[in-house]
Amino acid sequence: MPHGWQRGIRFCPFGREKHPLVLEKYLSGRYNSSMNVSEALRALAEISSGQWGMVTTSQANSQDVSRVQIARLAESGHLERLAHGVYRDAGSSPHEFDDIRAAWLSLDPDRVAEDRVRDAETGIVVSGNTAAALHGVGDLLPTPYVFTSPTRRQSQRPDIRFKRRPLAADQITLVAGIPTTGIERTIADLVQDKEDLSLVGDLVGDALRSGTVQLDFLAALLNPLAARNGFPKDDGLALLRKLLELGRVDVATQIKRVTSNPAWRSATSPGDATMPSEALAMPIERSQSVTSEDDMRSVQALVKDVNVLQNLATQKQASDAG
Repeated sequence: MPHGWQRGIRFCPFGREKHPLVLEKYLSGRYNSSMNVSEALRALAEISSGQWGMVTTSQANSQDVSRVQIARLAESGHLERLAHGVYRDAGSSPHEFDDIRAAWLSLDPDRVAEDRVRDAETGIVVSGNTAAALHGVGDLLPTPYVFTSPTRRQSQRPDIRFKRRPLAADQITLVAGIPTTGIERTIADLVQDKEDLSLVGDLVGDALRSGTVQLDFLAALLNPLAARNGFPKDDGLALLRKLLELGRVDVATQIKRVTSNPAWRSATSPGDATMPSEALAMPIERSQSVTSEDDMRSVQALVKDVNVLQNLATQKQASDAG
């Protein structure tokens, strides 16, 4: 004859795999199995309002909303199932990154997003190709969904991959409300994971054109990856130059593209148009009326990037000499 608490588990509507808080409430007689639809939706809204309209089954259970009620709400069209154990309020606005958000929520279903964002350094962070998709750079598909954690993790979902790596606070940012590796860390991770360098180069090009990447920070992250990619040990700058070249945003390509523009030539003196990077630092206002905004942004970004690369090269030479 089973003990009382065992009989409670046997007849509990959630079976043996239930949220601990729900079992406690059920056995103590405080579980409300007769919650109506309006009450259930209000209870779920307390959580989903801070999670893009989403809620996990475990979080719903903590609000006294059973798995059976969740299933019925989905059948009646009040909820939409996004992934195993993750639902969205059917009245909330869909977002292009809902699938990534749902995947992230499913990996720690008991905790609300706000708490997880606050503890991002010790939690699960979107990374790799999925992070690149969130940043809107490159042409890599977001799937399989890639996440980084400081501890070993696994998922039963075939479309989820984990990388075990520690991340510093300055390597994590929020994109679409989800902890995501910063653009520099994302690029370095893709190189470390042996992604095709030409595809990574395209990603670097997009990031540079959008002004979202810090070249000196990226070069530092690439230092330990230089040797395995055929460059001198710890020479992240050389690897960075290769990525810039593959992304067609290296200095030589940029100068050739801008100075070959007839509008640029007509706005400069005959000698200036053939000069190297120093000529591009000339007053840009003189040519703004005849050159496209895209070209002007390219020139302005190029002047800055040339300086950064020259400083990095000077530092590298000094370090090698020392």
